[in-house]
Amino acid sequence: MSKQDDVQQSPTYPRGQFLRRAGAGLAAAGALSALGPEALAHAAAPMATDKAVNSNERYVMVAYITANSFWIDLKVGGSDAAKALGVTFEFTGPTIYDVESQISTAIQVIATKPAGIILPVSTAAACTAVINQATKAGIPVITVDSDAPDSQRLCFIGTDHYQLGQTVGQQLVQATGGKANVGVSTVPGQADLELRLAGLKNVFASNPGMKIITEVNNNGDTGQTATTAVAMIQAHSNMTAIACLNATTSGIATALQQTHRVGKIIVVGSDITAPVLGAVEDGTIYSIMAQRTYMEAYLAVQLLFMNNHTTPFLGIEKGSGIPILPVNIDTGTIVVNKQNAHAYTEIVKRYGG
Repeated sequence: MSKQDDVQQSPTYPRGQFLRRAGAGLAAAGALSALGPEALAHAAAPMATDKAVNSNERYVMVAYITANSFWIDLKVGGSDAAKALGVTFEFTGPTIYDVESQISTAIQVIATKPAGIILPVSTAAACTAVINQATKAGIPVITVDSDAPDSQRLCFIGTDHYQLGQTVGQQLVQATGGKANVGVSTVPGQADLELRLAGLKNVFASNPGMKIITEVNNNGDTGQTATTAVAMIQAHSNMTAIACLNATTSGIATALQQTHRVGKIIVVGSDITAPVLGAVEDGTIYSIMAQRTYMEAYLAVQLLFMNNHTTPFLGIEKGSGIPILPVNIDTGTIVVNKQNAHAYTEIVKRYGG
């Protein structure tokens, strides 16, 4: 995407048209995979009325960091879907970024026999084994936000992170006229961020005026992002742009203020929080890449429920070993800038961020 107001959207269908396309009870997985996320969420909900719902049925999301306000949308999305279905949604994980703690928490959750697990993948190498362990125990797993494609997960729901990184690069090219010395703030080794970095570098490869002069580890923490960004700015007086690849971009805004570089260094970041919206609206941050994280969690609970409460048609497919869920659902990326940032303020006011 090269324009700030470009939004990647998948097609949606009215309910009647959806039923005609998919067949009674959401017949074929192939039809499901062609639909947009809103259509999937709308279509999955009626399945709750076909089964007696047990309020003790639990769906658990195990994150790799819970303190960052990035996760608010996912918690709300999972909770809303659970309420609609009459089941329980739980959110857990380490407070700070900690891969080993995420895995140990997931193992503890498996022992409690939930109806399904939703797993944002910290690293594919670490998460694949625990996903397979859950599957072997008869617990279906859907990955969200980031993926472990070689695992036995049923489905991935989230952003195309490589494309998101490309969009970050395109935004920086647009904002700087195609010439900048760029610092990158990220978490090395984190699955989704590695894809974003690769996408960013792909765009820069065809724009020789864009040069990455340093990369720093912010450990997924806003305070550390500010500290490492200040050090980066002080160490590289020729730096004219910063790309922040995770949900800590407000730390970059803080660093610009502390070093008196607001308006002198162009910043493109990722993920919506209240401080970031304010920084976009006042021009400190050029633009932010927004994921549709509410939809990721909402769909994950809906589709796990669908997997556990199949219609007769889907039951035949499932019993024959045919996948009944789409393998990948791309929820898209939205570029948030000065022109449209206000659209997110009501959500942040209501739910926090």
